[in-house]
This record gives sequence, C-alpha cells and structure tokens, in this order.
Amino acid sequence: MMRRTVVLACALVLSGVVAAPAFADCATDLKAAQDAAAKITNASQKAEAEKHIAQAKTELTAANEKACEEHVAAANAALTTKPAMKP
Repeated sequence: MMRRTVVLACALVLSGVVAAPAFADCATDLKAAQDAAAKITNASQKAEAEKHIAQAKTELTAANEKACEEHVAAANAALTTKPAMKP
C-alpha cells in the first residue's frame, strides 16, 4: 500500500514537471509574438494579431496550453501575412 502511494506521488510530481516547460514555451512564444506585433506598422495586421495575443493570454492564465499555442500561432500568421494592396 505504501509503495503504491509513493509511486503515485512520484507520477504526479513528474507530470507537473513535464507540464511546466510546456507552459513556459507558450509564454515565451507569446512574448515573441508581442514583440513582433509592436514592430508592425499596418494597423489591421496589428489589430488582428493583438486580438489573438489577448486571447492567448487568457488561455495561458487558464492553463490551457493547446488553446494558448493556437492563438499564438494565429497571431504569428496575422503578423506574417502580406497586407492587401490598394487598388
């Protein structure tokens, strides 16, 4: 019984250690997206990226790694798309 409890406790600790770098990665990616958005001069691109950055922050606070990464990816996509040319 004691051995099972110790194994379970170790498994829980290790799962927390494994999850921590994943959240750190989203936070790092989010910071990079924020820095890139600060350099953008196109207002529509910047607004779209900042919308996704705000959503990513919300998901990061809620500890939803997958949704955070999705919003960071969407923000990066908004930053890298070429603005439409004026006719």
